[in-house]
Amino acid sequence: VEKQRMNMTMKTQQSEEAKTEYANQLQKTNEMQTLHYHTAMPEVFQHLQ
Repeated sequence: VEKQRMNMTMKTQQSEEAKTEYANQLQKTNEMQTLHYHTAMPEVFQHLQ
């Protein structure tokens, strides 16, 4: 029983770490997307005119 409890604790910790990493990557992706659509693309269109 104790072995299963330790196993569950480890898996819970791994799950939390994965969720945290996913949230961090999602935040970075959203920032890059915002930069692309609100800064980079308008500059390209401005230069084309």
